[in-house]
Amino acid sequence: ETHTGFYLTNDNSLISDVLQGYIETMAQAIKEQRCVALVYRSMKDETQKRFRIHPYEILHYKGAYYCIAYSLLAKDYRTYKFSQERMKHCELLDQHFNRDANFDLKQHIGTVGLIKHEIIEVEMEIYHQAAVFSAERSIGLHPIFQWLDDHTLHYKTIFEGKQEAISFILSLGNMVKVIQPLSLQEEIVKQAKDMLELYRKKE
Repeated sequence: ETHTGFYLTNDNSLISDVLQGYIETMAQAIKEQRCVALVYRSMKDETQKRFRIHPYEILHYKGAYYCIAYSLLAKDYRTYKFSQERMKHCELLDQHFNRDANFDLKQHIGTVGLIKHEIIEVEMEIYHQAAVFSAERSIGLHPIFQWLDDHTLHYKTIFEGKQEAISFILSLGNMVKVIQPLSLQEEIVKQAKDMLELYRKKE
């Protein structure tokens, strides 16, 4: 059986020639079951790392391309984004690998996104215009909400990844308050303080 990639969406996004070359390299690696040498910086790493991967699938999601691969460094499957800021080198190697016959893509991607791990349930109070906005759309996974009064919406939902939750919460500014989990509340407070300190340095 030949594996050439699995596409979640199929729009015509513009990508650089460099990234297009990386995608073609990864597609060839999947087809020929060959290892790839990658220089990559993940969201949680401060520096780039060089390591080898076994590419399994290419995905196109929300205008960006990703590769699901087995990392010989992490000893597990990881999702790598084709991004000029993250991916600095992608080289096809002569070394071959045996594709795991039990690999199931559904086990390595999330329900509404690509992040399978770090599922986080968040309870919030959302206020004023942001409350109306949030009530009109489905945020996260399995949202449950209730109006406490004309201006306050109690909202519980599941985000696939802490960073997704933080990005959404910060986008609402002072019109949202995190109730649970307390660890996320503390993270939001820390980021708000760091943002304030950043602007104070510019004054």
